[in-house]
Amino acid sequence: MTISFNLIEKPFISCVRLDGQPDEYNLRDVLLQAHLIAELRDSSPLVTVALHRLLLAILHRCYHGPKNSAERVAIHGAGCFDPKRITAYFEKWADRFDLFHERYSFYQHGGYTQEEPSHTNRLVKELSRGNHAGLYDHTMDDPPMGLTPEQAARAVIAEQVFAYSAGRGKKGEPHTRDAPTARAATVFALGNTFLKHCGST
Repeated sequence: MTISFNLIEKPFISCVRLDGQPDEYNLRDVLLQAHLIAELRDSSPLVTVALHRLLLAILHRCYHGPKNSAERVAIHGAGCFDPKRITAYFEKWADRFDLFHERYSFYQHGGYTQEEPSHTNRLVKELSRGNHAGLYDHTMDDPPMGLTPEQAARAVIAEQVFAYSAGRGKKGEPHTRDAPTARAATVFALGNTFLKHCGST
């Protein structure tokens, strides 16, 4: 049996609509309906930041820019993101957004192994794990915490943005440095819709 969880199709992004109601969106719909969404709001601030960065990167690929202020103004002036650009991008790269793809598992290195495998707690930065105790968390490594595909998707995305230096540098075992914002502050200049947020981050 093939397991699949494609982030283009499956809702996993927690948002608040303009009418104040919470809703969940997939990657495609959160961009196509950005003008109808008040904000992207996850219970984890780390996930909220990481999702903004991912969506902004996708928009830059869809628009091949914007290259200057005039192009940015034109995007906002349209009142919504271009459905043709968004749809074409996700159609072209559909297999790269599957969390469990056999070859291109989203944001993961397929087949990677290490001497001492980590538990799922390692993906959720707010949780206590091993000798990295959380201030107000008492999660245990054993038994490992289970994650739904939606939770795993959010955790993997946050890991890419907030991971700390890891690996022991042993022969054959890679060493990674801190992720881009692991030791930085992030500020959002909020607009009245998610469309406006994307242009101000």
